[in-house]
Amino acid sequence: MFITGATGVLGRPVVRLLVDCGYRVRALARNSGNALRLREAGAEPVQASLFDPTSLQAAIRDCDAILHLATRIPPPKKARRWEAWRDNDRIRTEGTRNLVDVALDLRVSTFVYPGIVFVYPDRGSARVDVAPPPDPSPIL
Repeated sequence: MFITGATGVLGRPVVRLLVDCGYRVRALARNSGNALRLREAGAEPVQASLFDPTSLQAAIRDCDAILHLATRIPPPKKARRWEAWRDNDRIRTEGTRNLVDVALDLRVSTFVYPGIVFVYPDRGSARVDVAPPPDPSPIL
C-alpha cells in the first residue's frame, strides 16, 4: 500500500494498524524526520512529491492500493482566512489529480480518499457559519 499523509493525525494510526495486520506499507516522506518516524512504525518511507508525477510513479510502482490521507489544515487562529487554506486546496486538487492519474496509469486497483461532512441545524434563510457547529447535531 502507498499512503500519503502517513505521519499526520489520521495517517499515524492507519499505518500502525496496517503494519500490525501484516501489510507492506510504503509511505510518502517529505523530510528525514518523517522518514525516521515511518521506519520506526514499520513502514517503508519514500521520497516523492504530490506535485511531481514522475516521483509518484516510482513511489507507487507495484502497490495494490493508495490511501490519500494528506492534508494541510491551517491552525485554528488562521483557519478563517481563505489564503490559509491555499496549501491544503493544492494538495486536494493538484495532488489528488496527480495521484489518480498515476493510479490509472499503473492500474492500481484501490484508491481510498477520506472525506468529512458537518451537519448543521436548519437556520432557515440565515447565514450558516463555515466553522463546525459547537454542538454537532446527532446523525439519526
